[in-house]
Amino acid sequence: MMSKGKYAVCFLSLLFFCCEIAMGADDQIMQRSIKVGGDIHLPPYEYVNDNGIYKGFNIDIMHAIAIQAGVDIELHPMPWHALASALERGEIDAVQGMTVSEDRSAVYSFSDPILTISRGIFVRHDNNYIVDLEDLAQAKIAVQKENVPTRLLLYKNPDELTYVDNQQQGILLLMMGKIDAFIGNRMVGLYTVQKWRQTNFIKAVGGPIEPADYAIAVKKGNDKLLAIFNKGLIDVKANGSYKKIYEKWFGEIIVTPSNLLRTFLYRALWGLGIVIIIFLLILRWNQLLKQEVKRRTVELAQAMIQLKESYRAIEKEDRLKEQILDSVFHGVITLEKDSVVNFANKQALRLIQTFGKAVLIGKAVRETPIHEFVNVAHLNRALTDGHASIDQEKNLIIAQEEKVFGYSVYPLMYVDQVGGAIISIRDITKEKRLQSALLHRDKMQSLGQLVAGIAHEIRNPLTSIKTFLDLIPTKMDNKTFREKLFQHVPQEMDRLNKLISDLLEYARPRKAFKEEFAATGLIDEVLALFTNKIQSKDIEVVRNDSDCVSVYADRQHLKQILINLVMNAIQALNQNGRLAITALNFDHAAAIEVKDNGIGIPERFISQVMDPFFTLKADGTGLGLSICYQLVKEHGGDIQIKSREHEGTTVTVILRKQKGDGGNAYRTDCG
Repeated sequence: MMSKGKYAVCFLSLLFFCCEIAMGADDQIMQRSIKVGGDIHLPPYEYVNDNGIYKGFNIDIMHAIAIQAGVDIELHPMPWHALASALERGEIDAVQGMTVSEDRSAVYSFSDPILTISRGIFVRHDNNYIVDLEDLAQAKIAVQKENVPTRLLLYKNPDELTYVDNQQQGILLLMMGKIDAFIGNRMVGLYTVQKWRQTNFIKAVGGPIEPADYAIAVKKGNDKLLAIFNKGLIDVKANGSYKKIYEKWFGEIIVTPSNLLRTFLYRALWGLGIVIIIFLLILRWNQLLKQEVKRRTVELAQAMIQLKESYRAIEKEDRLKEQILDSVFHGVITLEKDSVVNFANKQALRLIQTFGKAVLIGKAVRETPIHEFVNVAHLNRALTDGHASIDQEKNLIIAQEEKVFGYSVYPLMYVDQVGGAIISIRDITKEKRLQSALLHRDKMQSLGQLVAGIAHEIRNPLTSIKTFLDLIPTKMDNKTFREKLFQHVPQEMDRLNKLISDLLEYARPRKAFKEEFAATGLIDEVLALFTNKIQSKDIEVVRNDSDCVSVYADRQHLKQILINLVMNAIQALNQNGRLAITALNFDHAAAIEVKDNGIGIPERFISQVMDPFFTLKADGTGLGLSICYQLVKEHGGDIQIKSREHEGTTVTVILRKQKGDGGNAYRTDCG
């Protein structure tokens, strides 16, 4: 029993000690002065007046909180841009007034709102074209540092703005004509304009911008100090002090000339003399109104003349554009967002009318022969996703003759949204026939080179075999001769067999059986075939591939391609060389890159390395890369070679990831 009692006493003592520590931390805050910073140029919230006295709404609120919370608050006035760094360095404990925003909430903790504030646009009184943020796109704008409205950045680049230290500087720049508009705290701006007696020269336009809470800010996580401020603020509002302070600073409406006039007229109604003055003013007003109507009538007539001239200029410009579009060789058609045709040049009408007379303007594409020339899927992509389809082709039978039409579909963008599409169509039948003739001629030239290469490659082993056969009658009894005979003749026959096999594979490769599979497994298989050669040369193999990289291809064909590329790389490497194999993801395609730091290829030979029978090796046939090139092209892919002599070679094979895809946007992730 005694032992348990001792434990209980110890536990209670420990609990009491912890409470003392917690209370001591609060007492420490209560005992020392709380340093609060504030802006020196933000009337009527906080400012230093002409007599050097720091005053304003925020100062009175902080004094009231200090009285209610029983703490000593020490005010530190400074420029606005210095407050954040002073709080960060610990020179002050809080900022007595700061607009609450999502970005600032990540850095500061805020008290309960003191009030709600907003920004406003200030312009000179003779400015009638700026009434909202949208009108500021081409204007010169000034804003306070670190106090830029988020919505303004939709229309202006931050580098195009003029930054000032305080709002008074912004109003001054506006008065001097160096800027077109200033954006700042609406109440501060109105206060400054009235104090400087510039109400006939400066005005506020538009409604409040980005209304937000205005609160006391402390360092993020300083909850104990924040609790003191919140408790004091609640008490100040409860005892009526807040209301009195608010009415003191914001209760009176800032007087403008229109308010003075209304007040004057209201008071004038109480006197008979004012009635006579009003009557005379009305007579004078009528005279001025007649003069103004006459003047405005003249201005309106001049404006109508200018409008007609502008209309004629626009009409002339439209006719010029239409003539230009009608004179181009391409057919041009423009569509609205809902795929309705709103323009077609003469060339487009001529092409469309090959399917008979048809009305285009005002009709949907599905109601016209346009869909005969253009793939509807490409048109839908342009109208919905904003994707262009360039240099597409479509074969059509017109008047029992096969014709080829090329077309491109471009999205028509309005700001950042798709507003329609532009279709360009032209007859490329003659070009395709000419291209086919050129390809045939090139093929015949290649065939001549191929035959010459075959003759040269076959003649060498046949000459060697014939030499041995001619020597058999005289040297058959010679043991050394028989050994060389049995060694070289089979080698030359194997060489002939490999040459013929490669030639057949080049001329008639088997039909591809395409499937989708991961590239990493195939790379494992290929590297396994060269394990001995890699170890004998002590080659460093670096891999950067994963299961997420997949291709759509014939597995055996792709394996043959990689075997050729890896074998070429190993042959180009010296002892202790480096071989890197990388698999990359595109949006709809994948690439396998084989890179070595070997002897490289001279720049003058890079364009020839894929030609049949071209080789830089003493024992090569020159068909390896030719077969690779042909197989890749049959898969609808591409093969690229980059090389620098004595630095190495990089060969990249690009193939589709899955059936029907043909993307091009490069990606390194596996998403």
